Amino acid sequence: MRGNLLASIGIAIFLFPSAGLAARQSLKPPPAHPWTLLQLSLADSSRFTPAKDVRGLRLSLFNAYSRDIYGLDLGLGAARARDVRGLQLLLAANSSRKLDGLQLAGIINSAEEVRGLQLGAIISNNARDLSGLQAGGVIYNQARNLTGIQLGGLVNHTREKLRGLQVAIGGNKSRDLSGIQLAGVGNSADGKLIGLQLALGANGARGLSGVQLAILGNGARNLQGLQIGSLINFCEEDVQGFQLGGLLGNKARDLEGGQLGGLFNEARNLSGGQIGGILRNQARRVRGFQLGVLGNAVEKSLGGLQLGGIFFNHAGEASGLQLGGGIANIARNLKGAQIGGGIFNLARDVDGAQIGGLFRNQAHDLDGAQIGIALLGNKARRVRGLQLGTANSVSDEISGMQLGLLNLAAKVRGVQIGLINYCERMKGLQIGAINIISSAWAPVLPLANASLSF
Repeated sequence: MRGNLLASIGIAIFLFPSAGLAARQSLKPPPAHPWTLLQLSLADSSRFTPAKDVRGLRLSLFNAYSRDIYGLDLGLGAARARDVRGLQLLLAANSSRKLDGLQLAGIINSAEEVRGLQLGAIISNNARDLSGLQAGGVIYNQARNLTGIQLGGLVNHTREKLRGLQVAIGGNKSRDLSGIQLAGVGNSADGKLIGLQLALGANGARGLSGVQLAILGNGARNLQGLQIGSLINFCEEDVQGFQLGGLLGNKARDLEGGQLGGLFNEARNLSGGQIGGILRNQARRVRGFQLGVLGNAVEKSLGGLQLGGIFFNHAGEASGLQLGGGIANIARNLKGAQIGGGIFNLARDVDGAQIGGLFRNQAHDLDGAQIGIALLGNKARRVRGLQLGTANSVSDEISGMQLGLLNLAAKVRGVQIGLINYCERMKGLQIGAINIISSAWAPVLPLANASLSF
C-alpha cells in the first residue's frame, strides 16, 4: 500500500513538473510596459516592434503610433495614441482614445473621450464624450455627449446630450440641450432644450423650456417659455408662455400665455391673450382676451374679452365681453355684453346686454337689455328686460320695457313708451302719441293705452 502511494506521487511530479513553478510565478506582479523618454518616428512601426509609452516628447514626420503619451506630441503628418495626457500638436491629424489636455491640428482632431480642448481642425473635431471645449472645426464639430462648448465652423453636432454652449456660423444640432445654441443659419434640438436658441435663420426644438429668438422663424413641439421671431412662430402642441412678433403669424395648439403681433394669431385652446393679429386672431376656445386689428374669431367658446376688430368680433359661445367690432360683434350664445358693433351686434341667445350697434342690435332670446341709436333698431324674438333705441321690435313676447320712437311687439308684459307703440296683445301700459293694442276694446288711443290681460 505504501509502495503504491509513493509510485503515484512520483508519476504526478513526472507529468506536471511546471505546476509548482506556475503557481509561484502567478504571485509576481506583471512586468511594466516598456516606455521611452523620447520617440522619433518617420512612419508607423507598430507592426514590426511593440508600441511603447512616451513619457516626454514624441516627434513624428508622417505617421506614428504610441501606446500612451504623457507629455508632448509634435508632428507634420498624422499621429495616433491610445491615451494622451498632455498636448497633441500636428499639422494633419490627431487621434487618441482618451485625451486629458489639448488636441491642436490642421485637418482633423479625433478622440473618444476628451477632458480638455480640441482646437483648430479645418475639417472636423470629433469626440465621443467631451468635457471642455471644441473650437475651430471649420466644417464640423461633433460630439456624442458634451459638457462645455462647441465653437465655430459650419456645423456643430451633439448627437445626444449637450450641457453648455453651441456657437456656429452655419447650424447647431443636438438631441437634448441644457444651455445655449447660437447660430448664423439655424438651431435644432431633437429632444429637450432647456435654455436659449438664437439664430439669424430658424430655430427648432421638440421640447423647449426657455427662449427661441430668430429672424426667420421658430418652431417647437412643446414650449414653456418664449418664442420671438420676425416671420413666424409655430408650436405644434402646447405653449406655456408667449409667442411674440411673428410677422406672418403665431400659431399654437394649446396656449397658456399670450400671442402678440403678426398677420394672424392662431391657437386651438387659449388661456391668456391674443394681441395684434392684423388679419385675425383666431382660437377654438379662449379663456382670456383677443385684441385685434381686422378681426377676432373664437370658434367655440370665449370666456373673457374680444376687443377692437375693424371688421368683426366672432364667438360661438361668449361668456364675457365683445367690444368694438368695426362691422359686427357676433356670438351664438352670449353671457355678458356686446358693445359698440359698428354696424350691428348679433347674437342668438343673450344673457346680458347688446349696446350701441349703429344699425341694429339683434338677438333671438334676450335676458337683459338692447340699448342703442341703431337706425334699424333693436330686434329680438323674445325679451326679458329692456329695449332702448330709435326703433324696437320683438317678434314674439317681451316681459319688461320698450323705450324708443317706434316700439313693436307681438305680446307685451310691461310698458311701451315712445312716439308710436304697437302690440297685438298686452298686459301692461302704453304711453305715447299713438298707442295701438290690436286685441283691446279700444285698439287705438292717443297719449296712453292699457290692457290688463291677454
